[in-house]
Amino acid sequence: MTTHESARLHGALRLTPSALLVAVCLLAGPAQAQVIDCLVVSNQGYSTVASDFGAVMPDISFDTWDADTTPSDALLDSYDLILLFENGHFSNSNNTGEAIHDWYMDGGRGLVLGTFYWQEPGYGSGWGSLDNIVPMDPADRGCEYNADSLDANSIVTHDLTDGVSSLYCGSYRGGVKAANGASTVALWSTPNAEGTDDPVIAYHTNDGGRMVGVSAFPDYPAYGGCTGDFHTIFYNALLWAGDAACQDADGDGYNDVACGGDDCDDTDIDIYPGADEYCNGLDDDCDGTVDEDDAVDVLTWYQDADVDGYGDQAVPYLTCYQPTGYVSSQDPR
Repeated sequence: MTTHESARLHGALRLTPSALLVAVCLLAGPAQAQVIDCLVVSNQGYSTVASDFGAVMPDISFDTWDADTTPSDALLDSYDLILLFENGHFSNSNNTGEAIHDWYMDGGRGLVLGTFYWQEPGYGSGWGSLDNIVPMDPADRGCEYNADSLDANSIVTHDLTDGVSSLYCGSYRGGVKAANGASTVALWSTPNAEGTDDPVIAYHTNDGGRMVGVSAFPDYPAYGGCTGDFHTIFYNALLWAGDAACQDADGDGYNDVACGGDDCDDTDIDIYPGADEYCNGLDDDCDGTVDEDDAVDVLTWYQDADVDGYGDQAVPYLTCYQPTGYVSSQDPR
């Protein structure tokens, strides 16, 4: 493990000021209980967010990564979810964004964005190709510094808004607009600088993944905090986007056993619980055994007691492969 990788947070972490934050989250643990393991990546401030979120999200654990170094493919490929936001421009944002874009486009991944992400495309070097696929675009400055509240009448019923009824932030919020193809499930009460709807939460699904924008600053508690359902909103976003890896990857109607489903091979559309079993060395019906006697193409063998090459039709045996002392031909007599 490099100096940019820290151990999983199970206790107190050194706190530093906030700048860019990227959090990467992995679905892990036994199938019965989904655990999200989050890697917080930032050039500074990652410890404060990891500690704050970890204190109120007990089923999510957090690791950290220094975003001044571009995360490797191998590192990102070991996680299923990224939470990305920034506070202040930094020179490596383009490289970090490109790495995350390529990771997301592999499919079945989740990405959550928070406030100050949208200032980078307008005032900094941007996030590379990632800026072309996000669910929110900057409206003028990409962030508002005035106070505002979530419009309760704008809330759309969705997993992302479960338990959400209010949010007030004194600053560091909004200033965005929904991108083409995105769905908005909650709005700020005041329009953005362009006079159009200013989303609190917007999302889209593409390439087998889930992407969510939350236009509130995740490290806001370090600056006095928002009131209302601040943590609930981010918690919902992490859970929903992180579940992208648990979608039905092969389209057979069953989710992978790795994330609580019943599909023992979510890469093969012909393998799922209740599927026909075949003599092919595979567990087609996901019952824990292979090449069973009830396979569609099971063979009938006959006992050849006198070893003359012909079996006794009165002593048949159904199995995929020839057992010792049995042949496929019946005695002609």
